[in-house]
Formats: sequence, C-alpha cells, structure tokens
Amino acid sequence: MSDEAQLATKQTALVAGVAGTKMGTAIVTSERILFVDTKFMGGVAGGVLGTVLAEALQQRHEQGGPYAEVPLASITGLRREKKLLNKDRIAVVTADGEYLFNDGWKELSPVLKEALATRHQRQLVEQSPDSWHVR
Repeated sequence: MSDEAQLATKQTALVAGVAGTKMGTAIVTSERILFVDTKFMGGVAGGVLGTVLAEALQQRHEQGGPYAEVPLASITGLRREKKLLNKDRIAVVTADGEYLFNDGWKELSPVLKEALATRHQRQLVEQSPDSWHVR
C-alpha cells in the first residue's frame, strides 16, 4: 500500500442513528475511505489558548486512528440519499453494512467511481442516476 494516494476530503457527518452521528472528515484514498471524527473543536470558546489546546487534543485523538475505515475493495454499491432539504447524502454499501455520510454525493461519488473503475478494475452498473451497483 505504499502507493496509496489521497484523492478527496470532505467535512461531513457519519450518520449512525440519532445518537450515533459523528461530525468529522471523510478522506478518500486510492485504497479506502477513512472517517476521522472531530472530538475537539478549536475556536469554539476560550480564545487563543482554548483554540491551541483543542487543536492539540484533536491531534492526539486522531493519532488513535480513524473512527471508521472502509476498503474500496469491499464496496458493493453507492447511493444518493435524500432527507428533507439535504439532497447530498451518500450511502456507501458493503457486504458488512452501510455507511451514510450526511454530505458528499456531489464531491465524493465521482472520485469513488473513478477509483473503483480504474484502480480496482471493478464494474459499476448504473441502477439509476443516483444509485450504482459495484461488481
């Protein structure tokens, strides 16, 4: 995996029910999707000292690894989800389950489709303009 390249990043939320939603960053690489949750937000309160402290705590938190990791080889489908006014949700389907990101269809789906087709030689079958099955 030494040739793994970062392809895209998106500030989003990983939706896991009402209480399990996590804010953070989705990172698409040539091999996987990583989701790093934001546990400490700098600049919310406490001025400059609070910002520096929150950023240091967040960096230490991120060193523990990503909150979720999805290998591109495990993806079996991509789907756009719409809920109320949010029409940019993306569902990444694997054999083990589904990962729903609150934002990212417009930015992440083209990157994922390209990586799956070219890098992983997977066939993408369009079921609708907003739904793809991956073989």
